[in-house]
Amino acid sequence: MPSECPKTRHPKRPRATRDSTICWASRATSKSGNLGCRALTDSACDIIRGIVGAHGEDAEIFLPDSNCPDAPYYPIPLRPRELLRDICHPLRYLRSLHVFKSADLILDAGQGDSFSDIYGTARFNYIDRIHSVARLLGKRYVLLPQTIGPFSLESVRRRASRSMRKSMAVMCRDEESLDCAREVCPGSKNMDSYIDLAFFLPYKRLCFHSGFLHVGLNISALLWNGGYTRDNQFGLKCDYRKLVRAILDYFLSILIYLYSLDFQPYLLFHQQ
Repeated sequence: MPSECPKTRHPKRPRATRDSTICWASRATSKSGNLGCRALTDSACDIIRGIVGAHGEDAEIFLPDSNCPDAPYYPIPLRPRELLRDICHPLRYLRSLHVFKSADLILDAGQGDSFSDIYGTARFNYIDRIHSVARLLGKRYVLLPQTIGPFSLESVRRRASRSMRKSMAVMCRDEESLDCAREVCPGSKNMDSYIDLAFFLPYKRLCFHSGFLHVGLNISALLWNGGYTRDNQFGLKCDYRKLVRAILDYFLSILIYLYSLDFQPYLLFHQQ
C-alpha cells in the first residue's frame, strides 16, 4: 500500500536516468475519511510506481490540496480564501507553481464520479480546475478510469467537452460513461472503457465459515440521507432506506429458506 502522503520514490535502480514527476489530482491520502477516493489514490499510486519503475525510473508523486505537509496548491484559486492564501503565502504559491510546471504528467480520476454537474457546479469547477491548470501550463494530462457525466447544464457540458478533447486519454469505467463521453465529444478517438482503479487494490483472500451465506451490502450514506439537500436530491424512484431494509429482509427470509443456511451480512460503508 502507498504511504500516507505518497511523495515517495521508487527504490533506486542503477539504470535509472531521471525522475518522473507526476501530479495525481486527489486530496485523498490514507488518512482521508472517503474510502472510495482513498482506494482510487492507493491503486493509482501503486500502478504508477510499477509502470515507472519497470522503465528504470523513479516516480515522485504529489497530491495537490491534500493533508500532506508538502502538498502543492492549485495555482488557480476558485474561492476568495484561496486567493487570500496565495497572497499571504507567496513563497508556497511559487513552490506549488514550480511543482506543476515541473510535472511530466498530470493524472485525474475526478474523485471517481465527480466529473459531472450532478453534485452541483461548484464540485465540477473543483474537478475541472486540474484540467485547466494542465492546459494553462502546457502539460499532458489523462482522465483516469472514472464516471463521465451526466451533464445537465450546457455550460458545464461545453467545458467538459473541451477538457476531454484536450486530454491524452479519457478512460471511462463503464459503458454508460463511454456513451456519454462520445456524445459530448463526437468523433474523439482518445476515449475507451477500462476497469475501475479500485480493482487493482492488493488484497488478502479470507476464508469464511461454510455454514453461513455471506452477503456484503454497500450502503450509501449520501443516498440514505437524501443527498446533500436531504430531500431526495437525485430523484430516486423509491425510498432508499426502505430498499436497504427490504434487501436485508430478502436474504434473511427467502434465501435462508432456499439454501438452508444461516445469513451473515456485512454492511460496508463508504465514509469513515
